[in-house]
Amino acid sequence: MPSADRAMLAHLVGRAGAASGKSWRAIAAEMGVSTDFLQDVREGRCIPSDVRAAILAEYFAIPAIVDIVVRLRTRACLWCGAVFLLRAKETKKLHCSEDCRRWRSNRKLHGERVKSLAFEVEVLLARNREMSSAIAANCLGCEPDGMCKTPKCVMRDVSPLPLVI
Repeated sequence: MPSADRAMLAHLVGRAGAASGKSWRAIAAEMGVSTDFLQDVREGRCIPSDVRAAILAEYFAIPAIVDIVVRLRTRACLWCGAVFLLRAKETKKLHCSEDCRRWRSNRKLHGERVKSLAFEVEVLLARNREMSSAIAANCLGCEPDGMCKTPKCVMRDVSPLPLVI
């Protein structure tokens, strides 16, 4: 299920690529990535790694791409609550380290309840991600080109879009 951040990323990349006037094959060759990767990002099926997000942001001159990818890849450990960034190909990781995974697993095996501060932090972070996604969707509806042009907007302080004057 694509989030608003994922949809915004797909929209920004798709619009920037179309505006470049080049074919997607030419863009992929210039960036050093596959056309399949670009298509997956454009269609919201892929969250690029931090390295590839930086390449996309630099090529299309849209720094917001990196911010969106960081938001999509940020998680909180279910055991200790530490915030960590998922690396490439890590999509289902729930713990910041192998130690935390083992501790939580051992507690579950011995029948102890694993509702701790870490769980509450995860709930709060999930709510924060939902709110951020809603704000991003609202901003994208107002400014479909991905650049905010309203400095006095009431959402300016929390908007993920860069301000362009």
